[in-house]
Amino acid sequence: MKKAYHYLGITVFTMIVVGCQRSSYHNKSYTKSAAQEAENNQVKTTWEEGKRKMESPETFWDAKTSFESALSQSPLDPLATLYIEITKIWPILMGLPLRLSHLIGEEIVQEGLEKKLKEYEANPPLQALVRSLLYGGNPTFFKSVHEVQIFVESEVLPALQKAQAALAQVETQKFLIELRTDQWHRKETRESKLFLDPTDVHGLRMYLYGLETISHLFLAYDLDFLLPFRTQFEKPESRSYQTILSEIKKYPSALTLRKNGKEHFQALLKDVQATLEGQRTLAKALYEGGKREDFVLTNPFYNFQGFSDWMHGLNHIEDVIAGPYLLKLSDAQAVMLNVPHLLHTPPKDLKQLFPTQFSNDGQKVKATSFPDPTFAGLIPDGDFIEKYCSVPNDVREIRLSIQCGEGEEKELNNDTLKNLQEKQ
Repeated sequence: MKKAYHYLGITVFTMIVVGCQRSSYHNKSYTKSAAQEAENNQVKTTWEEGKRKMESPETFWDAKTSFESALSQSPLDPLATLYIEITKIWPILMGLPLRLSHLIGEEIVQEGLEKKLKEYEANPPLQALVRSLLYGGNPTFFKSVHEVQIFVESEVLPALQKAQAALAQVETQKFLIELRTDQWHRKETRESKLFLDPTDVHGLRMYLYGLETISHLFLAYDLDFLLPFRTQFEKPESRSYQTILSEIKKYPSALTLRKNGKEHFQALLKDVQATLEGQRTLAKALYEGGKREDFVLTNPFYNFQGFSDWMHGLNHIEDVIAGPYLLKLSDAQAVMLNVPHLLHTPPKDLKQLFPTQFSNDGQKVKATSFPDPTFAGLIPDGDFIEKYCSVPNDVREIRLSIQCGEGEEKELNNDTLKNLQEKQ
């Protein structure tokens, strides 16, 4: 089934609710009195009114009143509750690009918004709706990353969690929803339909779970240093490994664990399977959506190989998070990782894990000394550097900017390489 992800998925979220609510009433089987019948007909009529409004960008926001009215007549119905919870997300996100413009760059954001709106010139009602979402009413601009973190923690994260709880109720029911999306096309109105079932609702819930996972990671550490870095490291020559780490150390609070940082890390361990499934669903939505011209989010996958590598990596991450995990450095060498320990007891200051000494041969800057060989308990045996440097550069499974002894990392000579290949 093809999902019609329009601007930030608004049609998917809202249309799910409308169709599901209608289906739930068809499935109810009990003896009704005349009064009950009249009341149910009124509720159904109100839902149908909301459905019609949802199917048009011009009356999109008006549908909320219809569904609130239906909910007031059937306050315990989980599907009506689902709609109300879902629609709470969008006012929170209204004007978000504009609110972030002081942090990202006013010219960059404004240029992007104007370019996006121009794409909807052929559909004025849809363009007006997109404009309201992009610009909002009177948005308050974020002045620091800390303010963004407070916003995500106090408003976005709770809304995502409530929406997931509501979706979980819906996906246990049996339904097949048919909705018209004729008026939701970017360039022209044409006949089209959207079909949704419990599997799609589950996929949507996992999409939200993926966003929640990213939110938890974003909220764990102090990131206010990123704002001055935006201008400080615009030139490529200023972005060397050593320079960036040295500059970060000048900010005492940079990368320090926030007040609730530990709780955000532990939230990732509550349901590892759901966390990874959420990331897979989110990645698939970004990759598939990125193929369309009207997709509004940034597609991080430039080709199928990039997408495939990411999905393959998530499979490895699943094993790593479950831990302990044997990380392969070569066919003959490996180190033990204990990620659960790191998530349960995250370091209070990530800067304390930065390398303290570097080498520079004029072409590459490499770390030569680390203050904590266990990397805050991630490598419980503290033998990563020793084992990494014991593996010849030619056969390393992973390559890092670490200097092993004097000169370049040791290479395999032809005889050694031949012997190794014979053993394999």
